[in-house]
Amino acid sequence: VGLVSLVIVILISAYQRISLGIAWHGFSRLRLYPRTFLIWLGLLFITVVLLEVIQRERYFAFAAVLASVGFATSLVLFNVDAAIIRHNVYRAWHGRNLNIPHLASLSTDAIPALVDEFLSSDLPPFTREGVGAILSCYRYSELRPHMPEDDWRSFNLSKWQAHQALDKVRPYLAGYIMRYKNWPVRVRTPNG
Repeated sequence: VGLVSLVIVILISAYQRISLGIAWHGFSRLRLYPRTFLIWLGLLFITVVLLEVIQRERYFAFAAVLASVGFATSLVLFNVDAAIIRHNVYRAWHGRNLNIPHLASLSTDAIPALVDEFLSSDLPPFTREGVGAILSCYRYSELRPHMPEDDWRSFNLSKWQAHQALDKVRPYLAGYIMRYKNWPVRVRTPNG
């Protein structure tokens, strides 16, 4: 019990270090996944202590499997990319840096959250232009002038929802100019 308690102290320290990284740099998958994992690992260690106290150590394997399934399920039920968008746009709204290339590299699960943020009337103009630039990158990648068109076998719900969300903002993105002749691709916003 003492050993597990000391490991829980180390887990709390690791959780605080990840939280400091999130506070400084914002959400990313490499910060969000370990944070979620540490929560489930902490719950597993608390369960180990409880099993030791009530002398039911033989249920440890079941608790470990349950914690593993809980971790995997929480990542499936929790839209990680949408959470990254919401948190990082909120940070930018409060004066922090908006990492546009990182947010433009997320999956299509992020597009509905980006559209919601772009259409929000509370968003400052500078942050709105950054979100618009990200949406322009997604619109460009959706058009994919350099790749053949997908057929029906590549359909998935995330792409469909992203396409529907992008349809809401296409008229607003007309002022964003894609510059893709040179690498990396750049976006010029309406205000430069």
